[in-house]
Amino acid sequence: IMERIGGRIRVQSEVGVGSEFTTLFASSEEKREEIRFHLATEKSELDDVFFIQRKVLVGEKGYLDDSIKRCEDENVIHILAFKGLQPVGTVSLVTSDHFWPLPIASSFDITPILKTDRCAEIIRLAVLPHMRNTSASIGLIILVFLLSRALGVKELVIDVFADDAKTIRLYRKFGFVEVGTYYSPSEVTVMALLEKSTLEENQNLLNHFVKPLFRRLRPLFDFGEYTEAVHEEMDRILSTAE
Repeated sequence: IMERIGGRIRVQSEVGVGSEFTTLFASSEEKREEIRFHLATEKSELDDVFFIQRKVLVGEKGYLDDSIKRCEDENVIHILAFKGLQPVGTVSLVTSDHFWPLPIASSFDITPILKTDRCAEIIRLAVLPHMRNTSASIGLIILVFLLSRALGVKELVIDVFADDAKTIRLYRKFGFVEVGTYYSPSEVTVMALLEKSTLEENQNLLNHFVKPLFRRLRPLFDFGEYTEAVHEEMDRILSTAE
């Protein structure tokens, strides 16, 4: 019932003390439909990340359950997408500053392909079915890219199930290229962004897609201490438009 009316119940429990239940409701119908993004830093937010990962990656994609909520997730930046109060998507960024070798190294040797040590891996893009191909899913993809650039990352790596043709085509549009495959146990395509993205170089894309998208995204995200740097990265990309 709470989910249908756009509300949430949060529970905090402490052994020997008890449990506290908090009921949350959107303040208006507009707020209930609003898409927004922020970094997961609180325990309840991290629980949202792992819930969505399990629902999408384990439930749909065949990931093993014990691959969710790993020790290394403590050194990962997690972005959450919300519709109103409900979490609807997540994506994570692993930078070489905090995790080396990158997680993909356990399945695929990426080091011969990378040209710098300022690199990162995008992992665990997971969006609930009814929110795919919406501003929530495209926002996660664009914002994790902008955040990586704001952090000084020069090269990006991602792996995608080989039969997920739609996601592969999407990343190709942003300038990612296929650099190899591995099996886990299904075939997985490894993609990398080694040069400037098409967001930065394609003038038609800049003027007709990037500009209006950035305008819509600006008020929708709060990345704490990184917010200003992401805005500056947006401005830098837009400054290349002719």
